Amino acid sequence: MMPSAGNSSRPPKLLEQVAGRIQMMHYSIRTEKAYVAWIKCLILFHNKTLHQTLK
Repeated sequence: MMPSAGNSSRPPKLLEQVAGRIQMMHYSIRTEKAYVAWIKCLILFHNKTLHQTLK
C-alpha cells in the first residue's frame, strides 16, 4: 500500500501513512489490513471530517 514512485509529487494520504508505518514496524499484513479497515470505519463514522478538527 505504499505510494508508487511515479506519484512522488503528492504527499501520502492518511491511510497510506498508516500502512507505511505498520510495515516499518514489521506487523503482519493481516494486522495492517485490520488497522486500515478500522480507521476507514472511524473516518466514515465521523462523516469524513478532517482528523485535525476532531476533539
